Amino acid sequence: MTGPKALQRCRDTDDLVARLQRQLKAPQATELPT
Repeated sequence: MTGPKALQRCRDTDDLVARLQRQLKAPQATELPT
């Protein structure tokens, strides 16, 4: 499935993964900006 919605979901997933990776790299930063 390709399209704006699929692309947005992919982007959201990438953002979520990047956020998790940053959290893992910096465990002292427990609070994340939402």
